Amino acid sequence: MRHSIRSLLGRSLRTVQSPRRLRVEELERRDTPTPMASTLYVNDNWVDVNGGSLVAGDTVTSTEPGAPVSAIFGTNAFKTINSAIAAATPYATVQVLQGTYTENVTIDKPLALLGAQNGVAVGGRTIGGAAESVIVAPDKIVTGKTSTTNTNDVIRILADDVIVDGFTVSGNTKSVAGISNTPVSGSPFDAHYLTISNDFIRNAIDDISLATLSSAYVQNNSIEVAKNGIGIQVASQTGNSSAAVYVIANTVYAAAGVIAKGDQYCPAICRITTAV
Repeated sequence: MRHSIRSLLGRSLRTVQSPRRLRVEELERRDTPTPMASTLYVNDNWVDVNGGSLVAGDTVTSTEPGAPVSAIFGTNAFKTINSAIAAATPYATVQVLQGTYTENVTIDKPLALLGAQNGVAVGGRTIGGAAESVIVAPDKIVTGKTSTTNTNDVIRILADDVIVDGFTVSGNTKSVAGISNTPVSGSPFDAHYLTISNDFIRNAIDDISLATLSSAYVQNNSIEVAKNGIGIQVASQTGNSSAAVYVIANTVYAAAGVIAKGDQYCPAICRITTAV
């Protein structure tokens, strides 16, 4: 299944002269083809078809829209987004069914993370509504007997070829970013072919904060509340003349709206709405 914003190159053809006739021969592909990959499902209320508590290997089902007729818990059915990502192969699709998932998500491999509303414009949806896949940052991080305030970004993207589409992403008001490409420590990940689309994002200091990008689309999102007043902040690598970062048709309810640094492209169709 292809889900990269990078269009895979088609096979070129060349004409080769032979003693008998002209023949058409395929050229070697010049890109890396996307491997065949599976779909993994995340749901907060799987039902074990045989009853009892869930353990790995159980056959599960769900009445949620988009759920498979049956799935195997721990193989292609999971209760948390992070556990599904950990099990996913590169270029897999992680389909998150409607519900609320309280976790900080890290995407460290190429994949499509799709909410229940993927491909659906935010204008016809209700933020945090029953039909949404809602990712909420926990208030606290508990390590043993120690509890500390959680300031982590809600979603960290640390890989190329990633799509995040169709979610409500909610910080805990202390979250540094709703979606970022910055690890817990170290420099931001130089992301290629990143797509963030059709998402509600709210309650972080900066709702979308992306730095040192090479190529990305940030489009058709609704930025509801940014505690620092910055709805979308993007920056490409300094001196990277080939960088292509598109911020298109987002609705931003934040005083500073969109801040672009570097070689980004933010055309006139960026739609900025300042909160009253």
